[in-house]
Amino acid sequence: MSNLNFKIYLIEDDGSYGALECEDLGSEFTTSFSATVLQDISQRLDNLSKNISLKATPNNNRVLGNLYNPSRFADTSLPERLYYNFSPNRGIKCQIFEDSILIFKGTFKITGIDLDTNGNYTYSAVVTGSLVDFFGKIGDDLLTDVFVTDYQHHYTLTNIINSWNMNYNDGLIEPYHDFFYPQIDYGKGIVQNPAKFDLRNFRTGVYLKGYFDNIFSKYGYTYSGDFVSSDIFKKAFIPYSEQEFAKTVKDVIYTDSATGATTYSITDEFPSNSINLGAIVDSGIIHRQTRTYSGVDVHSYVLTRNITSEITLNLNYSASLIDGSDSYISVVLFTIDASGIPINSTSKILSFDASGTTTLNFALKSYQKGEGFGIVANVIGNSIPYSASLTINSGEFKIGNLGVASQIDITSGDTVNLRDVVPQNVKVKDFLKSLLKFFNLYLIENPNVPNGLIIEPFDIFYQKALTPANYAYDWTKKVDLKSASKISFTTQLPSAYNFKFKADSNDYYNKLYTTKYADTSYGDFSITNSKGVADAVDVEVDFSPTIIVKENGDDKVLPAIFKGELTAKQSYKSNLRILFNNGYSVCSPYDVVLTNSGDTISYTTVQSGLTLTNKSSHILTDSDGTGIFSLLFGVPNEVYMPVTQDIFTLPNIYTDFYQNQILELNDDNVAVFDFNVYLTPADISNLDMRNPVFIQTKAGGMYAKILNIDYYNSKETSQVKLQKIVL
Repeated sequence: MSNLNFKIYLIEDDGSYGALECEDLGSEFTTSFSATVLQDISQRLDNLSKNISLKATPNNNRVLGNLYNPSRFADTSLPERLYYNFSPNRGIKCQIFEDSILIFKGTFKITGIDLDTNGNYTYSAVVTGSLVDFFGKIGDDLLTDVFVTDYQHHYTLTNIINSWNMNYNDGLIEPYHDFFYPQIDYGKGIVQNPAKFDLRNFRTGVYLKGYFDNIFSKYGYTYSGDFVSSDIFKKAFIPYSEQEFAKTVKDVIYTDSATGATTYSITDEFPSNSINLGAIVDSGIIHRQTRTYSGVDVHSYVLTRNITSEITLNLNYSASLIDGSDSYISVVLFTIDASGIPINSTSKILSFDASGTTTLNFALKSYQKGEGFGIVANVIGNSIPYSASLTINSGEFKIGNLGVASQIDITSGDTVNLRDVVPQNVKVKDFLKSLLKFFNLYLIENPNVPNGLIIEPFDIFYQKALTPANYAYDWTKKVDLKSASKISFTTQLPSAYNFKFKADSNDYYNKLYTTKYADTSYGDFSITNSKGVADAVDVEVDFSPTIIVKENGDDKVLPAIFKGELTAKQSYKSNLRILFNNGYSVCSPYDVVLTNSGDTISYTTVQSGLTLTNKSSHILTDSDGTGIFSLLFGVPNEVYMPVTQDIFTLPNIYTDFYQNQILELNDDNVAVFDFNVYLTPADISNLDMRNPVFIQTKAGGMYAKILNIDYYNSKETSQVKLQKIVL
């Protein structure tokens, strides 16, 4: 291939570059352009240049930092990516030219180095397209890594209500660009009492737009397209999914330390002797309280809110036995319930006439408001009388630990950081891929915007196929009619497509529905392809359906995400959900309250007589409150809310995002053609996979969609796969 004029440029972020010598790229060098796979409509492909072979010339060795040298070292903390600091793993921007025409750009990586018997090195490389690069930069990052630490707001009922109308600049200090507070029944508080609604059911929802804005910005990309400007995208949000509405802290959240050496004289086995490390000052989660156990006043750490954390007690001590024999000192760390009764303990035996350190702890566990902790010491022995002296030289009682994910309940007035209230332990790439699959979206490079991606569903992506004569590339004279070609039909397609939500067996209403309807989730949909012979394909997303409910005596119609029973609701960690914010409406007066812990039902009123309710739902409504779209694949067998219109005929995920594609594939006149086509560098440079092509043969002419192109060079034919457009 030495007679071909290829050039490869590797480009630094500052615009400087290194040119590779590529007189011989290798006989298998190919650039592939792909969008989708007919056999799996949920699969997305990207452009790729593969099988690149580069000789280890002095120039190439210099540009690639003598990569074959085992003693060389690259410092990835430096911004430079070429020459001495080239790294095969992190990649560098690349442009490939043929005959001085740009045919491909992406990210260049070395995949290996070969040494032949003559001592000559050859570099193997690949250049990936923008989609692969985008997800490569994301790596295994979590959603919690995306939102910056200073993205904060205050959790107050006023802000909650103001967030419902999506007025992003409502005269408030905190604009609601990315989040709001839907009114969802998470099972908190007083059940079956429509006049009371617990504040803790208001939990943060983050808009899809908020996720996309922060994700694309973090990794240096932008996005555009008709879909992301639609209300379906802008009003959709992901509800809070953790068990408790809490913020996550991977550090110590409370500590109490001994202020100096304190000696305790212990003269009886019982009662116990209270160990007081310090001031036990009040904090955001601890209230100082003295409680009496077996006649002894014990300084207790009483929780003022629910937490999930680990508890640790570290002591440096000196112990001595004054009277008695066969005796020992036991230090006890114990928990108490909300009524003040000890319920659990852990203890350590301390050696007499010695100094040392000891640690007691409780592993990561959930504790409720009103529960607490205490520390006591006992002398236990077989002979009496006895007495002992215990000196605490230093000590520390702490809740939480560095690197351990503790959770602290969020309550009114708290500062909330968005990174604490997005789904925990969910990978960004998994989240995005599930959304792309859910809405049948195509993600392609924007040729006019550096690091820009275009996001469109199937119908818009292939919109030009509706009027192909206006946009088609005429490849009639480029087709090699003398070479072998192939025509295939849709009989190799799946025999059925099953569009499925992820089952959530903990959810009360989802469990009720799936039990009644043979393990089918609310809103699932299946369609049979009578012409298909391959196995059925499941298009399953990571979202579970959310059932909208109107309970007896309540005119509020709310999404329900709780487990247990109607008379004993419980919040829980749910699967991811997706809903719309439809603003608010007027309802009968109700009180927003905080239900107190304890056997007797009591509550604190936050606001009485509220007459507004948020209208979050899987149904998108217009300004008049009329349903216009459903976030379900299909029509459920029954609903649990009032039906004020024919919601069963609403457009939904299947009808608006998948139906035309399925109908097209099932058309008796659809066929797939494999041709060998003479394409030029200009053809490749101007290629847009959304544009159709026109080919006229002796047998007739057709317009077609481009499914795949394997481009080698301008001297050889490219292998092209086309799908006939049925007009």
